[in-house]
Amino acid sequence: MARFDPEFADEYQQIVGSAHRGDDLPVALTVRQVQKAAIIIDAGLRGHEHYAKATVTVVRFLEAAATEALNGVALDVEQSRSAAEWWAEIDELPWPLPDPPRPQEL
Repeated sequence: MARFDPEFADEYQQIVGSAHRGDDLPVALTVRQVQKAAIIIDAGLRGHEHYAKATVTVVRFLEAAATEALNGVALDVEQSRSAAEWWAEIDELPWPLPDPPRPQEL
């Protein structure tokens, strides 16, 4: 992957921040999917190591779901996995506990 050139930061923001075809299309996610994705991201941010890695899976799931809604294509181009396949991996994870992480004994 090429390094980002800071010289083009403003141009990049204009490109990604402007309106694009399909920006307002709905994405088919269930309440359960959104809730579990949010709690996994929150757990990762709060320092739960197990869920820090799972946040990447959540990102891939959301990217695939958006791609499918936009293109009607059922595969994430980069990973060749559908949103349903990413979700199956997320759904296997236990729901994170709401409390902060505890130190692990060695």
